Amino acid sequence: MDWFGAFSIVIFFVLFLKLFKVVSSSKQVINLARTTLGVVKNKELTDLEKEKAMQRYSVELFKYFIMIALGCALALVIPLGFVSGLELLGLMSFDNVLAITLSWQFILATTLLGCLAYYLVVKKHG
Repeated sequence: MDWFGAFSIVIFFVLFLKLFKVVSSSKQVINLARTTLGVVKNKELTDLEKEKAMQRYSVELFKYFIMIALGCALALVIPLGFVSGLELLGLMSFDNVLAITLSWQFILATTLLGCLAYYLVVKKHG
C-alpha cells in the first residue's frame, strides 16, 4: 500500500500541475521574456517607451510567478495531504511512503514511466 501512496503522490502532482496551468504559465513566461528582450534590443523605441513596457512586463511576470509558485505548492501539498489522510486511517505509513519516493528503485521506475508517458503523448499529438 505504501508504493500506491508513493505513486499517487507523483501522479497527482503531475495532474495538479496540469490542472493549475503551471506548465502553460511557464511557457508564457518564456514568451514574455523573449518579448521583453525584443523591446530592450529595439533601437526605434525611446528609453521612456522601453521603461513603460518593462514596467508592464514586470507586473505580468510577477503575476505568473505567483501563479506558478502557488500552483506548484498546491500540486505538492494536496497529494501529500491525501497520503497523510490515508495514514490517519491506518492504511499506510507516511514515513514509509516518503522513504519509497527517495529510493533509487522508485526514482528509476517513475523516470522510465514518465519518459514512456511523454513519448506516448508526443507521438499521439505530434
